[in-house]
Amino acid sequence: MFSGNKINELPVKEKTIVKKDRWFYYMVLECDDEIFIRQRSSKDIWHHLHEFILFEQKKKMDKRFPLTLLKKYNITGTEFGLSGMFIQQLSHQQINAFFITKKLNQKPQGTETGFWIKKNKLKQFAFPVIIREFLKSAKP
Repeated sequence: MFSGNKINELPVKEKTIVKKDRWFYYMVLECDDEIFIRQRSSKDIWHHLHEFILFEQKKKMDKRFPLTLLKKYNITGTEFGLSGMFIQQLSHQQINAFFITKKLNQKPQGTETGFWIKKNKLKQFAFPVIIREFLKSAKP
């Protein structure tokens, strides 16, 4: 092939990239002007970045899903909200994220995996692009 100078004429088999949809549901808990965040420890592209509590699902969930989560984890409080969908396109996957916001009367048990910070200090922490986009639009 190389000796016949036909390399440019022959077909090239290119690798097919399988794109994957991922569905993220972030729970944004707020109590007394503080927001709960945690630092990612998994070895991926978001390693060492910060995030809210993450519930990843295999598919898009119906509108009752956030309420089911709140009930399952016994999270009570005052205001509740669900954002529209935020999308981040990566080379091999699309991240589809929704943000469940909940104002609490008191900090819940079981938040040892992260920490509470003042809302006005959020800019001092590194977040994935999709979370930064939410923060810009929501101003929690």
